[in-house]
Amino acid sequence: GYYPSPRLEDPEEILECPNEACLPLECMPTIRSDLSWYLNCSQCPHIDHEEGSHEDEHQPKFNQSDCHCHAGYEGRLCSRCSCPANEQCFFYFGEREDHHCLPCKEHTTGLWLLQSLSFRSPL
Repeated sequence: GYYPSPRLEDPEEILECPNEACLPLECMPTIRSDLSWYLNCSQCPHIDHEEGSHEDEHQPKFNQSDCHCHAGYEGRLCSRCSCPANEQCFFYFGEREDHHCLPCKEHTTGLWLLQSLSFRSPL
């Protein structure tokens, strides 16, 4: 996929995403009164198509707060794992060049935290 940079409206360039987290991008070009171009990539045209066709209604294919990214990803180039309030959190897994955002589960998150604290070495 691709991501507009540095902003969604009137970007200076369209960057190729380094991972598969970016959803298809649709930008609408318009001509301004001074005959210069204005490009708007902030629309989310895929939401209407996919909202009714999810395999699991509780796990949307796109991030609710950033519709340009798959669920679990957010930010520029969809490179950060998301944890929005009152929604499922995701954690970073893998190497920097090839990472994935995996969903957290309440019971495993608590166990991981407990294990992390118990294995800390004394100062």
